[in-house]
Amino acid sequence: MSVAFTQDKLKRYKDIFFLILKHIREPIFLNKDGSVENLKPEEEIIKDAEKLSQELEEMGPTFIKLGQLLSTRTDLLSPIYTEALTKLQDKVQPSHFRLRKLMKLYLHNSVQS
Repeated sequence: MSVAFTQDKLKRYKDIFFLILKHIREPIFLNKDGSVENLKPEEEIIKDAEKLSQELEEMGPTFIKLGQLLSTRTDLLSPIYTEALTKLQDKVQPSHFRLRKLMKLYLHNSVQS
């Protein structure tokens, strides 16, 4: 299996890497005993969880689906993060840009902006 390194894919890999790096130290996952190590104030953790949800939404449909899946894993994620990711179930902004691009391609540029 090889990984193609086109310009678009490199940017995408970088985005994924920095998303993981940004949130790796957050209290996302539960400990084996079901507890969470909260080293920050709860308000700050809530902001971080909402930011992760927003960033997954911005990264597109695949990452929205990943967030939706993670929101159901209350056995793995802290309640603060599952609650924030639950917003990806039904409060996602529609992505018109890709749809408009595809429509223009298949309708031979007859779509109005």
